Amino acid sequence: MKLFSKIRTAGVALALSLVAMPLAMADAKTTAIDDVMAAQEATNKQAYVQYEMKGTLFSPVGIGNLLLNGNVVDLKPTKKGQERVTKADAHGTAELVVLGSQKNFSTPVEAYAVTQGQKLTEYMKTDKGWEQTTVPFTMPTDEEITKSMKEYRSTISSAELLKEDSREKVYKVTGDWDKILDLQDKDAKKSMKVNGVDVGELLRQVKNVEYTMAVDKKTNRITVLSMDLTPLLQTVGAQLLDAAATQDKGLDPNQLQMMKAMLKGSSLNLNVLLRYEKGKDVVIPAEAKNAKVVLEKK
Repeated sequence: MKLFSKIRTAGVALALSLVAMPLAMADAKTTAIDDVMAAQEATNKQAYVQYEMKGTLFSPVGIGNLLLNGNVVDLKPTKKGQERVTKADAHGTAELVVLGSQKNFSTPVEAYAVTQGQKLTEYMKTDKGWEQTTVPFTMPTDEEITKSMKEYRSTISSAELLKEDSREKVYKVTGDWDKILDLQDKDAKKSMKVNGVDVGELLRQVKNVEYTMAVDKKTNRITVLSMDLTPLLQTVGAQLLDAAATQDKGLDPNQLQMMKAMLKGSSLNLNVLLRYEKGKDVVIPAEAKNAKVVLEKK
């Protein structure tokens, strides 16, 4: 199913992005934004990251759950001539439970990704077996990370310390969607069109995005990221429905209003747990390595 294929891609993309998120200890006199930035920078110094991700969609017709766990291993060169190798995997389940019926749709998620040299190779298991995708990609250099962190800071509208105990601090962070989208490159902007609809422009109708971040006080590393994506779901979803109605003149207006009502009563939340111990190595199955290449961009 196309939906689950996109979910798999998102899971691997998230795993890879975690290693590029990245740490420096915060000074006691820094602002909340400084503390958030310091914690963000922390992950970049970690060679091993384990994550558990849960996405939950509630709607009047059903409940959707995405459960993923996996590892990210970022091995930087220790000798001259060595290449940086970053590997990630994702394992879990995507399911949809239809309320008021016995129907339960579920699909397993299994995916791997390796970036080495100047390419990113993804291996995803679908209903038809393993598929392999290769695209140009390089992990950011230290200079690029420094630049991206400055750009990221510019997108933060505010940060607030919500609570603190002997173990951790929890922050609420608000980001400016316009500035976040402005950082997208031209190719990314072009790819954000769905059936002729510019999703990027729809996203701009959501002025801010908020998330909470739990930070370990001893290590200054992020342990939990939580985000309520409901405003994004409802705003973009409603606009896409209107766009679909414009393109499909045969769409029943009553059905459109019913779908909008269901969307208005829906919510979407994402929660990610992070650990930094050395876990199992990411080992790509032989059948995945031997899979046919379904997409290869030069």
